[in-house]
Amino acid sequence: MSELLKLDGIGPKSLSKLNSMGIHKISELLLYYPRKFKYYDISYDENCCMVGKIITQPMIKYPRRNLSRITFSIVSNEIIYECVLFNRQFLINSLKIGVEVNVTGTIKNGNQVTVSELFFDYRPVRCIYDLKDIPKSVFTKALRSALKYIDIIPESLSTNTISEYKLIGLKDMIRIAHYPKDINEIKHFLRRAKYEELLKYQLMLKYRKNEYERDGVALNIDEQKVDEFVDNLSFKLTDSQTNAISDIVNDLSSKKTMNRLLQGDVGSGKTVIAMAASIAVISAGYQVAFMAPTEVLAEQHFAKLKRHFNVEILSSSRKKERADILGRLAKGSIDIIVGTHALFQEDVIYNNLGLVITDEQHRFGVEQRKKLRAKSKVANVLYMSATPIPRTLSITLFGDMDITSITELPQGRKEIDTRIVKDITDVFLPLTDEIENGRQAYIVTALIEESEKIDLDNAYRVYDSVKSNVTSSVGLLHGRMTHEEKNEVMTKFKTGETSILVSTTVVEVGVDVQNASMMIIIDAHRFGLSQLHQLRGRVGRGEYQSYCYLVSNSKQEKASERLNVIANTSDGFELSEADLRLRGPGDFFGVRQSGFPIFKFADIMDDMKIMRFASEDASKIVYNINKSEYKVYKDFLDKIVIT
Repeated sequence: MSELLKLDGIGPKSLSKLNSMGIHKISELLLYYPRKFKYYDISYDENCCMVGKIITQPMIKYPRRNLSRITFSIVSNEIIYECVLFNRQFLINSLKIGVEVNVTGTIKNGNQVTVSELFFDYRPVRCIYDLKDIPKSVFTKALRSALKYIDIIPESLSTNTISEYKLIGLKDMIRIAHYPKDINEIKHFLRRAKYEELLKYQLMLKYRKNEYERDGVALNIDEQKVDEFVDNLSFKLTDSQTNAISDIVNDLSSKKTMNRLLQGDVGSGKTVIAMAASIAVISAGYQVAFMAPTEVLAEQHFAKLKRHFNVEILSSSRKKERADILGRLAKGSIDIIVGTHALFQEDVIYNNLGLVITDEQHRFGVEQRKKLRAKSKVANVLYMSATPIPRTLSITLFGDMDITSITELPQGRKEIDTRIVKDITDVFLPLTDEIENGRQAYIVTALIEESEKIDLDNAYRVYDSVKSNVTSSVGLLHGRMTHEEKNEVMTKFKTGETSILVSTTVVEVGVDVQNASMMIIIDAHRFGLSQLHQLRGRVGRGEYQSYCYLVSNSKQEKASERLNVIANTSDGFELSEADLRLRGPGDFFGVRQSGFPIFKFADIMDDMKIMRFASEDASKIVYNINKSEYKVYKDFLDKIVIT
């Protein structure tokens, strides 16, 4: 028999409703905190909240079907107010002369109040719960009854933590959550609720990181081969690149499994670092899997890698060779295999996989990474991202990884001249000049809404407009093309057969054509700053001065602010911070981002200071710097599923 049946007002029907809310125990009911708190301050302005005594007999009328209207007068602060209350006919028997009520609503003509809420007791704070279809009266009756069992719930934070941060205890927290006396008590509740929520999140991240690293194997790397690769490059590495290679080699040589994020601006040279990491792993007798988000980018990586390595690619264009490639991979005669998600399909067997490199790591889900890691006992992982993560968010999103940031661009890179124009016709003249000078250009169309068809229609419209106004050869690239069609279009653009490439955001990541000197982005206001920066980074890779035109006729103030920021800022890290500030974390990551933490009480922007404390404390607990603290959180840590 469910222990909830011991509570007042709970029968089989209401029990079922509580169970559907995830409440199966008395402790779970007590810990079912309000979704939010609503504050009521006594006021007499247009939006009023007042306490008054009923002085006339309430009258009810039904002006039409499904509409009731109760009228009565109250006296508050020696002023008489005429009140009207709609569709609350069930209150008519409780509203009597002499009864004191708390009303909120709007005042017109000085004393006529349209009541939006009415209570029979005044409380400055009211609790708003997610109750689904259980009546609030049933829920609150059961909750009040449950309070006598409050001692069954053990304290969830350590004594040291509560003392250090001057937090309220769990029993006070529960009482305040459901029956707050005033706003000040709510502040104490929220301080503890936010810290506890963020601490548990950080404990999960640190615990996973600790579990990842614990069973690693130290690779016997021939560092001389890594040095030879670096010395033979046609350019000098930046200090950031050198430090990144050092971080990775140290990880691979240690007894911990590497789980590192390499983030850097577009064009900062992450691929060279990935190549150095590959040489290190291959020198130790292991294989490398190089995973890209699209086949276009996979083909590009393959073209670069085959100049230096024994490498193969798994792609839809090489289906006939697949069996042979898989056979050689399993025997160990292939050092690096390149591909998309196909690299972790069931029939792909590695001889001795030592490193997984994923380009634009946020595009791959947890389950996909888990499958790939399962293919090796030595699954060192290097994630690469050209979308710099705002510094304020690094500990939130990637607390289970080590992070290396490349903060410098290679020497000789010219800053891209970025301009805002209102119409595509404004760029036809400079576009023609660039093409006549032997350069090439991208024209990228925005995703108008979550519909491939509309996105495609937009691309064709721009394509037709460009062909009508520019005499040069124009190509079109979009997501509905077959792999062969995409490859043909990209090959023509890379070889210079096509001067202008009109594309959807397929070219956002990684495509490298050094002769391209102009990026034109249609409806630029529809993109976030980080995505605009990614697209801009497709040009400026050669020796020529490059340009980026942001085409937008939006009159929205925020859109103009965003475009002005990108036009005046070239640093990707600064832009990511600005993008987060302007759009908020949900829009910053967009619809493709999965696994982003959603907190009930904490706000990752407003509560970053608490997050930092929680992160530091979690590290001390998980890595047993505070062994007594670990015992307090052991039950929670034991329930974490490692992925």
